[in-house]
Amino acid sequence: MEIKGHDLVMRIDDRLKEKNLKRKALAEACGFNVANVTKWDRYGSLPTADTAYLIAQELGVSVEWLLTGRERDGLSAEERRLLDGWRQLDGRDREDVLGIVEMKLERSTPSSVAEASPSAG
Repeated sequence: MEIKGHDLVMRIDDRLKEKNLKRKALAEACGFNVANVTKWDRYGSLPTADTAYLIAQELGVSVEWLLTGRERDGLSAEERRLLDGWRQLDGRDREDVLGIVEMKLERSTPSSVAEASPSAG
């Protein structure tokens, strides 16, 4: 598999947008020149392993995802967002979310639909 600098930069930019951050802030936090991002994008070069690790840490993603767009755990980006959000919640908020999920699941199961409909008699 070939890792392309342009694809890496697209993932960085998408994650920065989600976090409402700019490239300059990322570069400062990770200790590299913001111009490097342009080089990765235009010339297909890649950051060093150390820099990729720091970027991944700062963006809250895995190095695997940063470089390839895929996770080893098999989670989709949407599932990853849910899990990341879950980890930021306190115990009470987690209970609320679980209650909502259970309610939604009960509504969508065929048995709950059958139970809710009046029997023919």
